[in-house]
Amino acid sequence: MHYTGIYYKPSKKLYYSLRFRHFTQLNDIIKTTIYKQLKKSLSPLKIEPHELEENSTQGFSRLFKKRGEVVEYKIFRNNIILSVNYITEFINLPSVVFDREKARKKLSTSYFYYEPDYFSSTHMPKIFSYFFKGNNLQKVIVAEAYTLQFYIKQYIKQYGSLYKNDRIIIPDVLDFMIYILSKNAYLRIFGNKLSKRPDVAKILNDVTAIEYQKNTLKLKIIELWNYLRYYKSAKDMNVLSEIISTEINKFDGSIPDSRNISLIELLAKNPEFLKDTSSLSITSGLVQTFKSMIIIPPSRLLSILIDISIDPNILSLLSSEQTDIIEEFGVKYDLNIFKKMPILHRVIMKSLLQSSSASYMDRQLNQNVVLSNGITLKKNSVVSINMFSHYHSETKESKNLNINSTNFQLLWGYGEHACPYSEYSLIQIKLVISILIRSFDITSHFHQTQQPHPGYIQLKSVVPKVATMLVVKKN
Repeated sequence: MHYTGIYYKPSKKLYYSLRFRHFTQLNDIIKTTIYKQLKKSLSPLKIEPHELEENSTQGFSRLFKKRGEVVEYKIFRNNIILSVNYITEFINLPSVVFDREKARKKLSTSYFYYEPDYFSSTHMPKIFSYFFKGNNLQKVIVAEAYTLQFYIKQYIKQYGSLYKNDRIIIPDVLDFMIYILSKNAYLRIFGNKLSKRPDVAKILNDVTAIEYQKNTLKLKIIELWNYLRYYKSAKDMNVLSEIISTEINKFDGSIPDSRNISLIELLAKNPEFLKDTSSLSITSGLVQTFKSMIIIPPSRLLSILIDISIDPNILSLLSSEQTDIIEEFGVKYDLNIFKKMPILHRVIMKSLLQSSSASYMDRQLNQNVVLSNGITLKKNSVVSINMFSHYHSETKESKNLNINSTNFQLLWGYGEHACPYSEYSLIQIKLVISILIRSFDITSHFHQTQQPHPGYIQLKSVVPKVATMLVVKKN
């Protein structure tokens, strides 16, 4: 190498040697940088609870999309929420990988611990679902129509606030729905006689932590998830088991008033369903079914009623549909009548999709799982699906609201874990809404003009930010 004091010129051999060395070093640097970035991107990005203003579901949805639609929501460690776009990967993993029961045990604030093998005996509500299908469902719906009409009128009369021009303010629609559904659940599960017994009511209130007997009830579904944590001694459950066993054993096979049909009476008429089953398991199943009838539907009904109340055009269409049905078929309800309500069906379906959960179908991972996008979900993570964001995209198209889509079916779960009461639940929702539409005009504003949607809150049980509506009795 010839050095002049000002510059140097390397030989050709050394020049290419240095060039190759620089290229190799640069390549190593690039590889290291890419590896670090790739390694970093393989973990879900995080969303902190404090980032959500007023616990806004839409706020969560916006952050969810910005951070890749696979996020760790830091309400607890390794709480992973996936876009519904990953549903195929999610549901096709075997149960040995995605464990439902472990997730329920980890998340649950509302399950019974008086029975050591409780989670192995959750099959009882599935067995009982037989009595909420087919011919039995017809009997149940006829009975519920009578019960719900009675308690809807009673609640509005007792708790509605009369405003000018015969308008009645329902200050808390969620409270309204909890009230009527709890009254109905007592009758449908335990029958007219047991539902009136103070000792039975007390035990049920104790073991479910839901004091629905209080006239001043202002208990929100969203608060229940934290409110329902408890440890119940076996003593009260054994007492309730004895009461129920006595009632079933002395049943004479007749149901004198079909309007008071109950699950206990149906079980007594069909003893084969109770074969080789302990009285405690039967009682556990009855209590679980009772509690599910109260906890799950109210938030769904709240969303539907708020959607109707803000849109007078929808209200008008629904009212006309019910008027036509009454003129042709009368005021009585049966299963076939609901097939004549396509407008009501579509309104309910749309509302259910738009208020679908931002975190549901929880599963706990028993091993590491790599998603198709390369992100690794760690062992022991609790993984759930966000369907809400799918229906609240800024580029949302009308096809996203296809009520016959697979996503709609997923509202009820999937496979062997799908809700066995889905048909009954949907009919019950239609029943409640149609009863209200037949008797009242429903609005959100004194001037009955179309209003913007108030927005949603919560992730698990998504509900509107407001829970107030006005009703005007029809002539």
